[in-house]
Amino acid sequence: MKKIILPLAILIALVSACNNNKTETKTDDKKVVADSLWEQVMEGHDVGMAKMSKLEKAQNEANRLIDSISKLPANLKNAAEPYRVKLDSLVKRLSYADFAMNKWMEEMNWEAKKMEVEARINYLKDEKIKVDKMKAAILNSLSEADTLLSRKF
Repeated sequence: MKKIILPLAILIALVSACNNNKTETKTDDKKVVADSLWEQVMEGHDVGMAKMSKLEKAQNEANRLIDSISKLPANLKNAAEPYRVKLDSLVKRLSYADFAMNKWMEEMNWEAKKMEVEARINYLKDEKIKVDKMKAAILNSLSEADTLLSRKF
């Protein structure tokens, strides 16, 4: 009987140790996922922030061109009307990109790293979608600005 109890106790101890290890591994895996999501969200933030100065300059230049077109004689103003319409659209896109960045920054929970890991993962998945949209709005509007503002009319 003693010969059976000792190996059985060792087997139970090993099984318990293995089960604890699996739980720790799952927790560690979730932490890695959460940390990766955090870094992706911050990368989107950093890309957006790095472009804010260029965004403001593009807005100012587009508004300056719109003002210049409005001061042209009637015949030239009419000829430049399609360009002015495109500039108006550009200003709206640039303004939206600026708004999107500011809104995202205000709403972002900068204390997300303190959340429980499962809640943090869910939160950061949502923030990743938001930051990707914000980043796309900034990059796309700046790309449009580069094209439109470099045109000669």
